[in-house]
Amino acid sequence: SEMRGAIGPLQIIYEKQWGVTATFLHDGRTLVFKGSRHPAAAHGPIVHRFVAEAAPGLVPSVLASRIEDDITWTVFEHIDGTSLEDDPSPAGFARIAGVFAAIQVAASEADIPGEIPRSPLRALTATLDRFADSVAAHSEDWGSETAPGEAADRLRSIRSRVTAAAADLSQAGWPDSIDHVDLN
Repeated sequence: SEMRGAIGPLQIIYEKQWGVTATFLHDGRTLVFKGSRHPAAAHGPIVHRFVAEAAPGLVPSVLASRIEDDITWTVFEHIDGTSLEDDPSPAGFARIAGVFAAIQVAASEADIPGEIPRSPLRALTATLDRFADSVAAHSEDWGSETAPGEAADRLRSIRSRVTAAAADLSQAGWPDSIDHVDLN
């Protein structure tokens, strides 16, 4: 799918060292473009398609995607709505939580495609450790307002609580999660 003649970006939604999400106008439609060079984003389009099929209307549909030179490029339809940034009130948080809950319920009732990586609960602590290490190594590059290392230390400070919560959920029979990168 070609994006020749696209106008924009109209809005840069998210911009970091490893990627960007922005809106463009193409053939009279607002589209959302996402480019990411983070290796974890490679399966993002598959996850986004799965969630869009499982919970139609709650997340944008993937219109096109490709991986080129280790960069994942994805184009989504645009969904109008109010972001949490636009409405950070308790009602705004409740609204977003309700949408997330509806997506979780719909996705949990659907057959998860085999090519989507799973995140077993038993691996949650190791995932937190890798994330904290990555934050510590790259916090200066990410333009974070938090002092370098402080965010990683805060993540590490909750390690025992995360381990205990994962064990409780596992014991209660909670299913593995999908590795969803960032379904923003």
